Amino acid sequence: MSSDKSDVSMIRFNGKNYSAWTFHFRIFVKGKELWGHVDGSNPTLDKIKDIDQHAKWKVKDAQVMAWILGSVEPNIILNLRSSQTAAQMWTYLKKIYSQQNTACRFQLEHELSTLQHDSLSISDFYSRFTNLWTEYTDIVYAGLPSEGLSSVQSVHETTQRDQFLMKLRLEFEGTRSNLMNREFVPSLDTCLSDFLREEQRLPTQTTMEQRRSTSIPVAYAAQGKPRGRDMSTIQCFCCKGFGHYAANCPRKFCNYCKKDGHIIKECPTRPPKKIKTAYTVSVGSSPLTQSAPPPVQSVTPTMIQQMIISAFSALGLSGKNLSTSSPWYFDSAASNHMTNNTASLTNVNEYFGNLKIHTDDGSHLPITATGDVSPSLTDVFVSPGLTNNLVSVGQLVENDCKLEFSKSGCVVQDQQSGRMIARGPKVGRLLPLQFPLSPFSLPFVTCNSAHVDYRAWHKCLGHPNSNVLHDLLKSGFLGNKDSPFLSAVQFDCNSCRLGKSKTLPFSIHTPHVVQPFDLIHSDVWGKAPVTSHANYKYFVTFIDDYNRFTWIYFLRSKDEVFSIFKIFHAHIQTQFSAQIKILRFDNGGEYMSHLFQDFLQYHDIISQRSCPSTPQQNGVAERKNRHLLDVVRTLLLESSTPSHFWCEALSTAVHLINILPSPTLNHDTPFIRLFGHPPTYSNLRTFGCVCYVHLPAHKHTKLTAQSIQCTFLGY
Repeated sequence: MSSDKSDVSMIRFNGKNYSAWTFHFRIFVKGKELWGHVDGSNPTLDKIKDIDQHAKWKVKDAQVMAWILGSVEPNIILNLRSSQTAAQMWTYLKKIYSQQNTACRFQLEHELSTLQHDSLSISDFYSRFTNLWTEYTDIVYAGLPSEGLSSVQSVHETTQRDQFLMKLRLEFEGTRSNLMNREFVPSLDTCLSDFLREEQRLPTQTTMEQRRSTSIPVAYAAQGKPRGRDMSTIQCFCCKGFGHYAANCPRKFCNYCKKDGHIIKECPTRPPKKIKTAYTVSVGSSPLTQSAPPPVQSVTPTMIQQMIISAFSALGLSGKNLSTSSPWYFDSAASNHMTNNTASLTNVNEYFGNLKIHTDDGSHLPITATGDVSPSLTDVFVSPGLTNNLVSVGQLVENDCKLEFSKSGCVVQDQQSGRMIARGPKVGRLLPLQFPLSPFSLPFVTCNSAHVDYRAWHKCLGHPNSNVLHDLLKSGFLGNKDSPFLSAVQFDCNSCRLGKSKTLPFSIHTPHVVQPFDLIHSDVWGKAPVTSHANYKYFVTFIDDYNRFTWIYFLRSKDEVFSIFKIFHAHIQTQFSAQIKILRFDNGGEYMSHLFQDFLQYHDIISQRSCPSTPQQNGVAERKNRHLLDVVRTLLLESSTPSHFWCEALSTAVHLINILPSPTLNHDTPFIRLFGHPPTYSNLRTFGCVCYVHLPAHKHTKLTAQSIQCTFLGY
């Protein structure tokens, strides 16, 4: 008996798995040669006259009844107390739980249509698919005559195979195409074996490709002697063979001139590679000196200024007294600002002190004068022996300056006022400092032409707006002698209309409702990147504009929105005795069906739709979705909970946001606005914490644990 009980208990009937349970139980009882007690084919009690046979029949029937009671959940056992025989129990369970009706068939068809392979393994997906398909075909075959059953079964087998192949992931497309392109497409069982082998092959192929990409170097040039290296792993990029470099390849081919006999490095027609210089700084033998192989050439501020001057010359402008200052470089080891000339200094005075500049090699450089670069960069030493201009970091800090270094460059600001003193770009690994040029150092330009084409300048300067162009023309830097009126430079530019088109600003949402449920905002979010453990992929929110209280419902597909809204509408009417007046949503197709719109019209609910591709008009629902997802991500990351529990985290986020103060409500909570009293906070627990669930009496004994350790996943 103990072995029998353990066999039956492998599948326990819980009220939802009737088909699987009856299949397993029927096989088990037939194996015990007692199926006649279930279907009534064995003689009943009233037909047995022999006392011994009567007693044996009752024992065997009681044994089958015990198997039935041992294989169902405790809540179902109570419903079987009135049954006197195993056949009565079986008939009762079939009558109650064998739902071979239109509603059950529709539900199974819907689950089959929404079932996808997703992240399941081939075996798990096949099991889930075949279970649904078997339950569906049991209902279809139930009312068919035996004469036409075989033909219908053959058609359903083909449909089952095709449905299974459609729902597989894209990585199995190759195997699926090979199977479908055969002259005779194999059965589902044969296809399953091919897909199982492909599933085992894919990880191995990925591992081999990764190993090959990291372990097989490609020889793009001769590298000298192999130095004892295993040449069997060296691949030639010319012939794709192994064991030699490209320089020693017997079948050399040039990818530049497309000729044989040499490689691209030896090509005589390929132009020589330009020698590129580095942008370095050196003061004697200072650590700032960098001697490295020729790196990529950098663009210096001086080069930029020269390009601007060249551009002016190309436009017919000539400059006079053009002078550019050398860049300045930060030096934390320098005790003072220093330069090699007085060209960029003001307030220059001859130096008569005894100080000298000490370099790393022990030499000394004399100081000939002092001056100022700007009001914040004063007391600069002048020494002709210096190679570059240096800015002392320590002296800047003493002058109450703030320095910031980043990938975009450097900025020097006043510590007190925050005013920018100087800034410079990042050139290679150096940070040359650029000071704003004073009006006296700007080049004076003269125009070779008396006529200034405003449209040409508009194009040359990158299509600035008319105010910017007008300000530049007033300065006279563009060669014009007269300052034009603003209306003269306000002309239509078709490229500006096409390239700078912007949407008009959206008005801020100002609620005009006076009571709850006057206006409901709604939006559907999804498809989720991870399907929940209950196969949910979307969710829909309903937000009351008056109190910002949020209701959330989870969806397996978007076509469930209408049925969910009917549930929500009934909830509002029943629990709050209220009527929804306005429903605001985006222009999604799930809201635009005829059934949905007819339902709104029947209940006098005004539908407000946003314009296509304009989510800003449904901003309340969009911002609520963003707020919810921010909280969900935080809860999942903090608790290290798997992503397929996002529905539980989202339900928790909605519950917590509804009881938290909101700035939109003047720091009142949506719960208080809706129900009129504060919520209870004493029962809150941390999401993902350990909790202990007390077991019911039939789940434990007096000597076993009375509770089980679980994880808290919401309210």
